[in-house]
Amino acid sequence: FTSPPLEAHLLSNIELARYSTPTPVQKFSIPIVSNGRDLMACAQTGSGKTGGFLFPILSELFKHGPSPPPPEQPGYTRGMSRSRKAYPVGLILAPTRELASQIYDEARKFAYRSWVRPCVVYGGADISGQLRQIDRGCDLLTATPGRLVDLLERGRVSLCQTRYLVLDEADRMLDMGFEPQIRRIVEQE
Repeated sequence: FTSPPLEAHLLSNIELARYSTPTPVQKFSIPIVSNGRDLMACAQTGSGKTGGFLFPILSELFKHGPSPPPPEQPGYTRGMSRSRKAYPVGLILAPTRELASQIYDEARKFAYRSWVRPCVVYGGADISGQLRQIDRGCDLLTATPGRLVDLLERGRVSLCQTRYLVLDEADRMLDMGFEPQIRRIVEQE
């Protein structure tokens, strides 16, 4: 995990998780994402794809620190504004609440003891608890497309600060009919 070098705090969390060497997909994806390039990766379940996109995103977030406030939001506090709108820097879209929850759990594990606040939102669950979670600030948001569109329409999430977009299982999301929501999300801001 040292070539390219990942941020020291992230390396500590990777070590805490007892990961010693990157998987092949991580070995190739980390330098690509770290250099700000687009990436499409296909690999089997259990191959480390989630780490392949989380590690470089978290490393860059740790290196650069919290985002400055958006210019139109003077009441902004890290990841939030007084108007209770979240401004995630990283957005991960997943087709199901189960996958979104798994990604969120991994993000929490690797953001442990840091300023980065991962959040998760998905349909089929009470929205009030999810709103409370993003009300505390949200730097890395994992979401299902339908729930994210709902939160964008409610004005509770803005993508104006988003620098990283991951479409996990993009083929499955398209097969499930999420194309209109995905288009709406990526054309949002």
